[in-house]
Amino acid sequence: MLIYVQEVVGELRKLREYATMLRTKFDAGRDPAELLLDAESLAQRLNALIESLPEVSMSGNSRRHLGWLVRELKGGSPSTCRQDIEDLVESDIPGTIERIERWAKEMTYLDEELRDAVVPLIKARQFDSAIRKAFLVLTERLRSTYSLPKGTDGEGLVNIVFGQSSSHHTTMNAGQKLAQRNFMSGLYGVIRNKFSHGDHEASIAELEAALSSVNLCLKNIEDLKAVP
Repeated sequence: MLIYVQEVVGELRKLREYATMLRTKFDAGRDPAELLLDAESLAQRLNALIESLPEVSMSGNSRRHLGWLVRELKGGSPSTCRQDIEDLVESDIPGTIERIERWAKEMTYLDEELRDAVVPLIKARQFDSAIRKAFLVLTERLRSTYSLPKGTDGEGLVNIVFGQSSSHHTTMNAGQKLAQRNFMSGLYGVIRNKFSHGDHEASIAELEAALSSVNLCLKNIEDLKAVP
């Protein structure tokens, strides 16, 4: 997730630089045809990036201003769209950067219960505790979803749900069921068990890997509710 955010923010900053250059050309009175070429390039690149955002609404009014900018320049009227390039430079693109960074900081992409459980620990830089808490959330979700007793845990819990002799998901493709078992069981064995006793200090990379993996498991559990 950190890599995704860094890449998106980096590209947005490059596009703001490009838009700033275009604004300078506006102010220098360059020919509308030249401005149009740059505006179309900006629109193509920025619209493609907007499609990759977690929510299109994060882009604010960027698309509206890009559309008006290109349309008016095609009509040979730079004066009627000067404010649009100004808004893109000073408001739309910076606003998008702010929203994507806030989205990452607040971890709104995580399962709500998971986020509520780990955010206070992450803010206190208790990464190993956050990882343990994440697996507690996963364990409780499996137990509650499949009505299993509190004593079930780890690989044994996963086997009850996705094991070869499991009474759950009997209509699921055998290969997919095995893959779910191996994935979740592996997470317990490789990640959860490493931090289960509190004698390992987790790195940011391990924290991100654990949260992303547990988050995916929680999503899979919700998606599989309809499978008998």
